[in-house]
Amino acid sequence: MSLVNNIRVFEVEFDGIDKCGKDTLVQTMFKVFPNYCAYQARGLQSQIAYSHLYDRPWNYPVTDGYKENALFVYLDVEKEDWLQRLKDTNEIENNKNRSDVNFVEDYERHRGAFEYAWNLMADTKYANHFMKINTSKYSPVEIAEIVAARLKELNSIGD
Repeated sequence: MSLVNNIRVFEVEFDGIDKCGKDTLVQTMFKVFPNYCAYQARGLQSQIAYSHLYDRPWNYPVTDGYKENALFVYLDVEKEDWLQRLKDTNEIENNKNRSDVNFVEDYERHRGAFEYAWNLMADTKYANHFMKINTSKYSPVEIAEIVAARLKELNSIGD
């Protein structure tokens, strides 16, 4: 007789503004908690946030099954840390001639759009399927361990 774990929460979506650490977290999750879930940068929260931000007339009806089978992680970042990340990756220099980019204003606007998406999606029925983590306060490995612990809890997986 074999023991089978039923993996009910099998998708993790990392969302947040640019340079909050989504792609880094996806790669880190594969190292910390491999082969259990699909890890994705830019999920439904991003779709909702950018639809709201750019006045796109789109609607995303979300089913209970979708929420039941996913873990939604909103990655936040503090402004000073975010600006440093932009400098470190040459984002400011590469976009200095663009008239549609104002990083200081964009931080507030984009962050507000993600707060809007978070509030729209968050659900008391599936409250433990929603996490908000500040990437300025934890390393990628620490965040991955926090997310892995939640996945183990949701899927009743022992250590």
